[in-house]
Amino acid sequence: MLEELVELALGGGLTAGIEYLYADLGDERLGENITRSTDEEFTSRFDTEHHILRATLSYYFCGPEKRGGVFGTADSREDAWNGFFAGLNFGFVSADWKRSGIFDGNELWNKKVSDSAAGGGMQVGYNYYLNRAVLGVVSDFQLTNAEGRAIPASTDDDSEVRLDTPWWGTLRARFGYEIKPEVLLYLTGGLAYGKVEWESYDDNSPPAGVDAKDWIVGWTVGGGAEIAINKRVSLGLEYLYVDLGKTNDLTRKVANSTGDEYTEDVTASMHVPRVSLNFHF
Repeated sequence: MLEELVELALGGGLTAGIEYLYADLGDERLGENITRSTDEEFTSRFDTEHHILRATLSYYFCGPEKRGGVFGTADSREDAWNGFFAGLNFGFVSADWKRSGIFDGNELWNKKVSDSAAGGGMQVGYNYYLNRAVLGVVSDFQLTNAEGRAIPASTDDDSEVRLDTPWWGTLRARFGYEIKPEVLLYLTGGLAYGKVEWESYDDNSPPAGVDAKDWIVGWTVGGGAEIAINKRVSLGLEYLYVDLGKTNDLTRKVANSTGDEYTEDVTASMHVPRVSLNFHF
């Protein structure tokens, strides 16, 4: 097991931390005899690994951690949560896509795919400190390699679908409250945007399928906590739900006398837990 931890004294014996664990629980082999004259053995092996990102709150009954926090005056507290900031973030993206075919206003079929992957990016923003309340605006730009595939479910279904969102971003308002001089809790929400790409192949033959991409706009909501290491540097833990909305980039006329339209559209959404490092100016 590997462990990385950042911990900050809040005062009064309390500390808050952000921790990452990688746990390898080993493998398990299951063997059974195959029903045949040779009595050969077929073995399955299961490997179990976990990536764990979590926040901690601890109380120390004695020791130097009870001496207090990092701010000595009210002015330095205000400096930490007032003004411009910029930084980097890293986390995980759990993405869901749905691709649908619509004819004459009715959904004929849909395929849903999901994937989880690492993601990271940068953010810039501005905070305004007002008597322990913190109002702000933040914008971020993210990259991820999450990619979902739907393979044929039966021999009657020859199509394969691939969808991904290589980049996305947000423009959000933040509403926070300073529960401790070094600790800010906040809610956030606003605009989300991103690029969605999708491909579909029939009988694994690209000329018989579709390759399309679109830039779409949706919304996001979430919340988090930010811990000041000093008045210029802070660490954050944040969760966002991102709904990028729907694209109907691919619309074509059906070759019949009615001239009805056949439309394919894609919806994309994501759950994003992440940690951040910010520098305040």
